[in-house]
Amino acid sequence: LQLRDILEADKQQKFIPINHDIFQSPASTVVYWCKFTIQNHTNQNTWLQLADGLTSSYLDFYAPDSLNKYEKPLLLGSFRAQENKLINSNYYCVPIAKANDKEVRTYYLRIESIVLKSHIFKAGTLIALHQDLKSSNYAVTAYIAVVLAMFVYNLLIFFSTKERIYLVYISYLAYIVVAIPFGAGYPLFYGNWLWEYMFAWSALGYIISTVFATLYLEMHKNAFRFYIWMLFLTFILGLVLPLFNLFQVLDIITILPSHQFISFLYNISLLSVAIYLWVKGQKNARFYVLAWAFVFITVLVYILTTIGLLPVTKLFTYTLYIGFGLEALLFGLALGDKLTTLKRDKELAQIKNLKLVQEQNDILAKKVKEKTKNLQDSNDELQAINEELLQFQDEMKKQKDLLERTNYDLSRHKSQVSKSIESAQLIQNAILPTLKKIKEQFEDYFILYLPKDVVSGDFYWMDVTPEHTIFIEADCTGHGVSGAFMSLIGHTIFDQIIRVDRIYSPVIIMEKTHEKLQQLLQQKETGNRYGMDISITVITKKNQEYNLTFGGSKQTLYYTHENKLEELKGSRARIGGVIKNRAKFKETTISLPKGTTLYFSSDGFYEQHDRYENKLGSLGFFELLNNIKEEPLTLQKKKLSKIFKEYQEGVGQRDDVTVIGLKL
Repeated sequence: LQLRDILEADKQQKFIPINHDIFQSPASTVVYWCKFTIQNHTNQNTWLQLADGLTSSYLDFYAPDSLNKYEKPLLLGSFRAQENKLINSNYYCVPIAKANDKEVRTYYLRIESIVLKSHIFKAGTLIALHQDLKSSNYAVTAYIAVVLAMFVYNLLIFFSTKERIYLVYISYLAYIVVAIPFGAGYPLFYGNWLWEYMFAWSALGYIISTVFATLYLEMHKNAFRFYIWMLFLTFILGLVLPLFNLFQVLDIITILPSHQFISFLYNISLLSVAIYLWVKGQKNARFYVLAWAFVFITVLVYILTTIGLLPVTKLFTYTLYIGFGLEALLFGLALGDKLTTLKRDKELAQIKNLKLVQEQNDILAKKVKEKTKNLQDSNDELQAINEELLQFQDEMKKQKDLLERTNYDLSRHKSQVSKSIESAQLIQNAILPTLKKIKEQFEDYFILYLPKDVVSGDFYWMDVTPEHTIFIEADCTGHGVSGAFMSLIGHTIFDQIIRVDRIYSPVIIMEKTHEKLQQLLQQKETGNRYGMDISITVITKKNQEYNLTFGGSKQTLYYTHENKLEELKGSRARIGGVIKNRAKFKETTISLPKGTTLYFSSDGFYEQHDRYENKLGSLGFFELLNNIKEEPLTLQKKKLSKIFKEYQEGVGQRDDVTVIGLKL
């Protein structure tokens, strides 16, 4: 509404008289019009005090001229330029009547404010208003002086003690020196953001208060549930509501009721936890209880005064300054008391520690005395033992000389044995087919031959006739010297059966070999079970194909065919030993094209286990050959050698190893 609307008769009838000292309205967007009918009974100019700096966002004051007409209003309020003020004061004051003007005049005031509206209207001479305003200035000045004095004093203490609680306390003092005058309607400086974002910047007070209470009362140790509750309230007041305010999610009017209620809970909770800890015996909590009780009581008195339940007096008006000023002093005393207590506890602890050290020294001296006596006794015993040791040392010297002679004899004997085994290795290698001979008969080949102990129980044998190429791979019982002897016996037997007797049937060769081993080793008389596992392959070339006859004793022949890896299993019958109902040997004949690769292997490769007792096994060996069958034979040998080394790493070689690849 405009003033011309207000002056209409129907609007004039809606004005309601106010019969108490304070006009108050909760935070809202409602606009109020106030009507003042005033007559000057003094001989001086008179003024009207309208509002303080907090509750007056926009004030439009209309004064009549000598003809009782209303011109442009005075535009005042905290959201307007401060230069509009007619008096250099925190309060907004306007002239209403000049000296000796006895006319009854009517004034209008339009009030627009989104915060709580609380107005104490005062009319009087300029001198009287100045006296009243001066007392307000004195109260604020005294409060600021006290807080700043505490700030400087505790800042010096912080620099000397480096106690972080003093840093929190002086931060709190810096906050209340600005916040409390603002809350009492006496902002120290102006800016629209102070009102628009009051919940955002006032959040610092709640955060600092919680940190101070946590450090001073040690809530996290002595009252953990209270501590969690205070963190929750601080989270709402110090973060959630300020963010709503800062980013304009909710307006001040919407936030204010929740903020007031949670702030009330916060203050009650801080007082309650301090009382709780005081009752529990935490003596330093008494200062905190007194300080917060003063704040709580004075805030309550101030609220009751602003809503008109208590009379408007200077004492009640300035209760905020009194309460928070006393709080600052009591907190300072509390910190001093805590520092004194800590110092006293430290001195008592030092005295106690000195007493303990003295007691320990006495005990130690007694023990040293006892130990000295024990050491003397022990020294006498040691002298006796030393004489015995000298005698024992002479005996040990004799034993050492004997051991050195024995070690020399053993070293010489070991050298002789090593030379004998090396000679045996040369003999064993000499009876194996030469690489030249193998290369003449096959397009390509590889031989992975790894004896476990210099000489081997594995060997391979080859003979070439105009019609046949016979290739045998054998794994004799045992390894090392015993296996090498068996390999020489096997080599001799194959020479006799194939080269002398000209027998080329794998089945007959295996039967003859079995019989001769039994005879040579007298197995029926002695019962020894030495023998061998063999693969016999007789290859006959026919045009571009090869006829291959295979017979095996507990061994398998692998071969490539049409990009696949196939296998021919030998019989389960064993060569050598005396076995009842022994299985019969068998042989198989197949035709293979040129380029086929044959693989022979003893069980030493796939029976080798690693450090985790894992073996490759015959199935794993088949898969390994299948994966590398397309690669050059030299590369196949390298991969097989690498895999075997990985398996035996950390555990050593278990048996002789022979893997042979021949390409037709």
